[in-house]
Amino acid sequence: MRAALALAAGLALAACGDDNSSAPIDAPPAIDAGPDAAIDAPIDAPPDGSTFTTFVIDQIQNQTTATATPAPYATFAPLPDPDSANPAAYAPLFP
Repeated sequence: MRAALALAAGLALAACGDDNSSAPIDAPPAIDAGPDAAIDAPIDAPPDGSTFTTFVIDQIQNQTTATATPAPYATFAPLPDPDSANPAAYAPLFP
């Protein structure tokens, strides 16, 4: 289990570059709740329902090669991480 967490942490750190820029975390909340207020919810959600766990598993199983460049931090930074306390989520990486 610790190996899975260490691998996930190592992947996250390896994919991180030297990013000194301060990107905004999220847009400010809408001031009015008019008829277009519901549009914001789908924009904040990942378009394909991905999570950090599915991203890490896909990177290791399908995207990792000797010549591949690391995934940019912006690719996985906004992904939700519902499995942060569930090391068994990475079990597919250790058959």
